[in-house]
Amino acid sequence: MRWLPVALIAGAVFVLPASAASIDPRLLGLHQIDVPGRYLFDRDDSFALSAAQLADTNAAGRRLAARSGFVNGYFRRYLNSDPPRWRYINSGAFVFRRADGAKLYLASIDKSLREPATVRRGRVDLGDGGSSYVSRSLKEGTWVTWRSGRVVGVVGCQEMTGHRTLALALARKQQRRIATARG
Repeated sequence: MRWLPVALIAGAVFVLPASAASIDPRLLGLHQIDVPGRYLFDRDDSFALSAAQLADTNAAGRRLAARSGFVNGYFRRYLNSDPPRWRYINSGAFVFRRADGAKLYLASIDKSLREPATVRRGRVDLGDGGSSYVSRSLKEGTWVTWRSGRVVGVVGCQEMTGHRTLALALARKQQRRIATARG
């Protein structure tokens, strides 16, 4: 009888990695109700991302998928095509088997977003290590990235005035959704 609690705890520990796969990334990103009214879901530029698809991108993608324990993800875009130019809101949620894998993936996003010399990086109080990336180039916009346990969240606002304020507000909405899903 003394072994029953030990067996239950061991069973819970071995089930934990499988529970990471049960998180549906489509539910973690921004939804139509979260974005301003003039932005419509862009079905053509929104997609699910499996570990196999990430591994198929290139050699770096294969290594990243293997090392990070990437399970799946979902990226969606909202588009406002009112004149004078098209504006975009992007939202992504990526699920990993372990928090250290999510941390590794977040570091790779950080590296890719910091490469242009026109990007200014700053810390934001969001999840486990949030950052914002503000661009002053022709493609003006803001990206916000963060980790919440085994989930990496990404929100981007491009080609609009007030992009930094909107990106931070939308990232906070998405983080609440992620925190709720994680329990």
